[in-house]
Amino acid sequence: PRGKAGPVVPIKEFGETLKSRVLAIEEPVDEAIKAEEKRIADAKAERERIERERVEGIQAKISHFRNVVPAYAARAAADIEPMLERVKASVILFDEYGEFEAEATIARDNAIEQLETLHKAALEREVAAQKLADQQKELEELRAKQKKADDEAQELREQRAKEDRERLKKQQ
Repeated sequence: PRGKAGPVVPIKEFGETLKSRVLAIEEPVDEAIKAEEKRIADAKAERERIERERVEGIQAKISHFRNVVPAYAARAAADIEPMLERVKASVILFDEYGEFEAEATIARDNAIEQLETLHKAALEREVAAQKLADQQKELEELRAKQKKADDEAQELREQRAKEDRERLKKQQ
């Protein structure tokens, strides 16, 4: 009879040989599968990055329309008008804005409406400021004329008082 280790060793060796042969075939296939999975994952990540950058770019353009009004709130009409014209000249195209075209159109239209309101208010403010400046100038001119008239009247009173004193001296 054989020992217990006798037939086991060849089976174990056969198993190891079979395992190494299977691994020799399987490892390149497994590496190819893993490489393809990585390529697919990298391509997906790249598509997602490109899409994220596209959306961020569009959102930045839309934000520009939304933020332009507060930036010009206290500016002069001459500063507001060129920006108003630039916003009016902005064309919202599907090719550029994609699924955000409607949102961009609404933001642009709101910006135009608000800039027009700001421009009108700035013009009214400037007209009122000019009117006030003109009134102040006119008031200063009137005050200067009044002072001159008061000075002339004072001088005339003093002259008459002097003449009256001299007449009184002559009469005495």
